[in-house]
Amino acid sequence: MQLAFTLTQSAYMMAWLIAASVTDIRSRKIPNAFVLGLIIGWAAFQLAGLALGLLSLQHVANGICALVIYGLLLLAFTALYERFTGKPGMGGGDIKLMAACALYLGLTRGAAFLVMACLIGAVAGVIAKKRAVPLAPCIAFAGFLSLFL
Repeated sequence: MQLAFTLTQSAYMMAWLIAASVTDIRSRKIPNAFVLGLIIGWAAFQLAGLALGLLSLQHVANGICALVIYGLLLLAFTALYERFTGKPGMGGGDIKLMAACALYLGLTRGAAFLVMACLIGAVAGVIAKKRAVPLAPCIAFAGFLSLFL
C-alpha cells in the first residue's frame, strides 16, 4: 500500500509539472492555479497518509519546512542576483513552483532537486544563447529525477 501511495503522489506532482511546463513554454507564465493545485494535492495526500497510518507528522513537517526554507532561499537568491547584475532572475512562478515541489520532496531530496533544477536551467540557458528560457520544463525534469533519489 505504501508503494501505491507514493507512486500516486509522485504521478500527481509530475502531472502538474508537465502542465506547468506546457503553459510556460507557450505563454512564459506559470499560473498560480498550478502551484495551488500542487499545494492542495499535497495537503490531501498528507491527510490521507496520516489517516491510513502511512505517514507521520514528522514527514508532514519535513515537507512544510522544505517549502518555507527553499522558497525563501530562492526568493533571496533571485533578489540578490537581480540587484547585483541588473538582469532579471527567476520569475515568481518558477520560485513558487519549485517551493511547491519541495513540499513533496522534503528537505533532503528537495535540496538535490533545487541544485538539479538550477543546473538544468543553466545548461538550457547556455544552449539558448542569451535568450530567456522557460524554467518549468527544467523544474519538471529535475522533479522527475528527484523522485528516484
